[in-house]
Amino acid sequence: MSVLKNYMCEPCFELFSCQIQLNKTKSHGQRYSDYMKMLALALYHHSARGYSLLSKFMIMPSKSSLCMWIQGVCIHPGLSNHMCSVLRCRFSSLSNLHKLAIEYGQMRGFCPDHDIH
Repeated sequence: MSVLKNYMCEPCFELFSCQIQLNKTKSHGQRYSDYMKMLALALYHHSARGYSLLSKFMIMPSKSSLCMWIQGVCIHPGLSNHMCSVLRCRFSSLSNLHKLAIEYGQMRGFCPDHDIH
């Protein structure tokens, strides 16, 4: 398996290795990694019909399993602390002219009024 990892991108390798592992288990004993669930959600979000077709040929989490998993995810509105720290880092590397333009946009109401300095 480690040899294949050198020739495949991460999502493809994860999907491939998951298929090999799940092929050995019964349908009610299948467990998916968080990465596999996120990949499945992304595929389902991109095209529900495509995900349904893919599920006929590959072992994928059911739609109800994805819904149950997403219900357990805690989501809060607004920017996360991590996103604010990334913005602070990006803002600090901007030129003075760009910083001035952002501050002007905040004064005029074009930009959200978050303290990113």
